[in-house]
Amino acid sequence: MTRLLLLVFVLTFSMVSAAKTPDFNKKDIVALKLILLSKNNNLWEKVVKLEREKPFTFDNPVWDEIRWWADVDGLVWKQIDDKIKLTAINWGEKGIVGHLKFDGFDNLSALSCYNNNLETLEVRNLINLEQLSCFGDSLASLTLQNLPALKELYCFSNQLDTLGVGKLAALQKLSCYKNQLKSLDCNQLSNLVHLDCSTNNLAVLEIAEAINLSYLDCSLNNLDTLKIKHLTHLTHLSCYSNKLTSLDVGKLTKLTYINCFFNSLSSLNIENLLNLTYLSCWGNRIPFAKLPRPDIKEYHYEFQRIFIQTRAGARLDLSDLYINNETTTYKYANVIHYLRPDGVFIVPAIIGRKGTLEIQMTNTAFPKFLENNLPLLLILSE
Repeated sequence: MTRLLLLVFVLTFSMVSAAKTPDFNKKDIVALKLILLSKNNNLWEKVVKLEREKPFTFDNPVWDEIRWWADVDGLVWKQIDDKIKLTAINWGEKGIVGHLKFDGFDNLSALSCYNNNLETLEVRNLINLEQLSCFGDSLASLTLQNLPALKELYCFSNQLDTLGVGKLAALQKLSCYKNQLKSLDCNQLSNLVHLDCSTNNLAVLEIAEAINLSYLDCSLNNLDTLKIKHLTHLTHLSCYSNKLTSLDVGKLTKLTYINCFFNSLSSLNIENLLNLTYLSCWGNRIPFAKLPRPDIKEYHYEFQRIFIQTRAGARLDLSDLYINNETTTYKYANVIHYLRPDGVFIVPAIIGRKGTLEIQMTNTAFPKFLENNLPLLLILSE
């Protein structure tokens, strides 16, 4: 009788224990197998633990063991309800070559496949994915579909010439710099707060309706317009080395940082930007009369590329480049001759038909011009 009771206890305990031991989510395993057994990449040899290596055949029962597949390198599993589910994949820096397609991982929140040699990447129907890192690959194509929870996308340093992010409604941070993008539409991304799309070939950047944007770097592109006047949360703006002729930041009072050097700006109004601590606007076309005079520690305005088309023998009046009653002085930088102190002179014949004349202008309100001894005015002949 005692033995019978003991046997019943052991069987009951075993059944309870078995009931409490969760199983791996089979949907995750099936989706994982599809990726690992794909002939479009070399993933198998890069992430499968080789100490368990055996020749693969579909009729070999060892390959049906779910726990073997679950032990693949770079996977993070977590018990959710009564199942063990895949919540993260980290396949960064694995030397993966070719094409990857992720589809059907319902509980995946983070996916990394950065610093590989991938040519194409498809990420579809990952309804809980919040972070995707695929930077530093060789991606020419990135497909993003049905990713309603995606908050962070890092796809910089690739070869993308298009990027469709318009339907990523939850996106907060986008880093897509160092690609080959010609246009980028972020108008539907009302939750976007950080955008770095620098070092592309952008001629069009649609961000006018990304109203919560606080950080923007669109430098080193081909932009001739930048519609940001309604982005009132903006604190950091970097748009240097573009083709901008105007920049409307007058009402962006939260701005603390502006870097807009080497554009074609003829004026810049920062009068109401009381929180500004950094401004770099050198290499534009802003004369002394329109140069900002902010009371900040870090201000770079040294070189302004003011172009005037003229001819030898013409009378040239530069007096309109004075600022208030501050003293401005002028001299040639590439010929031995001094202008009259009022800035009115006759263009010398030395300029030639295709020559240039560099004028050095200094003003007591802007001492850095004198300190750096830079030419400030280029006069182009007809």
